[in-house]
Amino acid sequence: MGAKSYRRFETYLDCSGGLRLELGKNTQTTFRLFRKDGTVFSPKLYTSGWTGGSVSRIQTHSLGKVIGVAGKLLGWYSVGASGVDVLKGDLSVTQGVTDIGVGLYGILGGWPGAVVGISYEAGKLYGPSKW
Repeated sequence: MGAKSYRRFETYLDCSGGLRLELGKNTQTTFRLFRKDGTVFSPKLYTSGWTGGSVSRIQTHSLGKVIGVAGKLLGWYSVGASGVDVLKGDLSVTQGVTDIGVGLYGILGGWPGAVVGISYEAGKLYGPSKW
């Protein structure tokens, strides 16, 4: 994969992945990986938000928290990749600083930052420069 196609894939991943992760992080769904005191692998989703317990001491985890962390990791990956691209000369300094700034706002700016970050990435993929 060349530098341009890699960059396009990374932008698509940021845009579509970021949108899905931002929408999913507020879910009340929980999940378990094990049952019977953690000895039997048995993954299951609980859309009711059940928090675990019972005689077999089932431990559940918040799907929303896992999705939120995945979104943050994707954002940090994007910021790091933009920095590497600037150092390698694949991106101009201006575009690199813009990518990094919007990426950091997307990570640290709550839902407004997520909207700006996703819009920016979508614009790079599908904006007027691609028409």
